[in-house]
Amino acid sequence: MARFYFYPKNTLTVVNNVPHREDFFVEATDDYLMLNVFTENSDSDEYTAPLFAVISVKNAEVYGKIQLLDWGNGNYEVICAPEKYYSYRTPTAIAQNSYPTGAETYVCTLFRDTSLHLLCECDDLTSNFDIPYDLTYPEILFQPTSHGFLTILNAETERGKYLLLIIYDGKFTKLFEANADNIEFSERSFTVTENYKDMLHRVKKTEYAFRNASLQTVSEAFTYGRENDYPAELTPYLFLEALQAHDIKGMQACLDESLLSSIESFKDYFGNFERAECPKFRNYQSKSDLAEVALIYPFKQAVNAPKFYKFQLENGKITNVTD
Repeated sequence: MARFYFYPKNTLTVVNNVPHREDFFVEATDDYLMLNVFTENSDSDEYTAPLFAVISVKNAEVYGKIQLLDWGNGNYEVICAPEKYYSYRTPTAIAQNSYPTGAETYVCTLFRDTSLHLLCECDDLTSNFDIPYDLTYPEILFQPTSHGFLTILNAETERGKYLLLIIYDGKFTKLFEANADNIEFSERSFTVTENYKDMLHRVKKTEYAFRNASLQTVSEAFTYGRENDYPAELTPYLFLEALQAHDIKGMQACLDESLLSSIESFKDYFGNFERAECPKFRNYQSKSDLAEVALIYPFKQAVNAPKFYKFQLENGKITNVTD
């Protein structure tokens, strides 16, 4: 008999014997589970649509906008993520700046209709760039260069700072975009700071500079807010966190000397995973069972399965990985 575990946003509800929030409802039959996630909306332009879906118990098929994570042995994690929508409104300019370039005038306008956009115009050429974040205190700046005309949009976001760079050399091209914890500017470069919510409280600082019509990385450095001595069983997770952050030093600290020469191959081997978890719904008997890690990848279909990797450890270092 399949078992379905429900994880709506910001709450946990398990069918049978576990309380659930008032905005979550499941009705079960012998063949189907019918799921409703109700939402409360204010009078703002943003609203969240109610979610309705049906799960076929016999074959774990999904009808509706939910996703199943198949942990094996008939255990499925149901992921509910109601979609946000925005009411249409007349396009409204939020920020604008212009710059004369000889016979032409370069104009950039940040505007909102259902979402944010940056409209760039020069002569008869226009390009529109979608902004996937809510911005406050936006500022549009220009910088002529020998390789083209550079547009700089910087602003604040819920996370911290936002930066968008667009180069114009007869056409508009997005050069760089970042939503980071902090972005600092110097005379010839800028530095992006990213704070990772991982075991080491890793902080990554990357310095960029515009050179030869391209953006180049000048330097990259990591600091660690917590460098505890973790038990050996957590070494695979420390390694995977370092891999996601592209922290070579952090990866090296987890590997046996025999694997150091292969360090660059791990990115392709593990691929673009979203997160690492301890495999769920297992009957663990010893610490060595924790050496198996489940990687969750972006969903490409309604039902997805984690990929499991087994790590071999000696003296707290990784000596081999198999899938």
